[in-house]
Formats: sequence, structure tokens, C-alpha cells
Amino acid sequence: MTDDLQRLQLAGRASRAAALKLRKGKIDIVIHRDGHWSYRGTPILREAMVRLFAQQLWLFEGHYYIQAPEQLLRIEVEDLPYTVITASRVNSSSGQRIVVQTNCAGEVTVGEAHPLVLSKPSARAEALPAVLVRDNLYARVLRNPYYQLVEWGEPGEINGQPTLILHSQNCRYALGEL
Repeated sequence: MTDDLQRLQLAGRASRAAALKLRKGKIDIVIHRDGHWSYRGTPILREAMVRLFAQQLWLFEGHYYIQAPEQLLRIEVEDLPYTVITASRVNSSSGQRIVVQTNCAGEVTVGEAHPLVLSKPSARAEALPAVLVRDNLYARVLRNPYYQLVEWGEPGEINGQPTLILHSQNCRYALGEL
């Protein structure tokens, strides 16, 4: 397994076009709703391995793949591939910025490049917030950072509906109806 990790690190992420030309396979890796990863039902405990796999993650035609040196390996994702584990607020003269830390994709600032959206997990009826990390890959906002975002939200209206609104980098994001 260590040799495979080293080859994967050396290979890096190919361009999207190059990755699409790789042959496709399947591997028994699951990214669970709470953000932990498992292989054949056993949790992957090595954080460096999870981060490496997370860097090699792609979404094609509604399926998630890890890019290996010679192929794309399809994996199962229960909800979204990443989770937001913390949120912080930075106030400045140019306005408020919301910075979120993900479980394995680093830190992003909510804004035009990384919008906050409401989406419905397949197992739930209510929409929950998620943040775009990269390449159409999103991080689900977990409970604790969600409550922090709600605290920073302000009542407002979107399309005539009373809504809790979060501001970041001069953009407005709905956190839910009031």
C-alpha cells in the first residue's frame, strides 16, 4: 500500500481531459456522511492517506472517483466528499469574510469562488448548507459550524421570502427560511 501511495503522490492530479482518458475501475472506499473514510468497512486512520485521496478526488457524471496513476477508481460517497469542521469570521473595512476549514481539503473563504449553497442530502428532506471547495466538489457544513453561521446571519428577504442571510466577501447566501 505504501508503494501505491508514493506512486499516487508522484503522479499528481492530471488535467480533467487527461483523467477522462484513464480506464475506470472501482475500489471499496466509502466517504461517510460524517466525513470519515473507510476501506472495505474499516476506517482509514492515516490522515495523510485520506488527505492524499481527497486531493485526487474527481466528480464525473454524478460519480466520485479517485485518480490513481493508471486509472480512475470509483468510490461511494454517502452525502458530500468533504465536511466543514470550523468556521471563522473576519471583519474588515471592506466587509465580512467567512473562512471555513474542511476535514481534508484545507481552508476556503466563502465568496464568489467558493459559494455557500443549500442542498438536500438524499436521506433528509430539509436543505442543509454546503460550500464549494473545488471542481464541483462540496463540503457539507457540520452542526457546530452551522450554528456559528446562523449566529452570524441576519434576517432579510430573498424573492419575497423572509430568510436568514449570511454575508461574506460582499456576497449574500441564504441559510434558510425564517
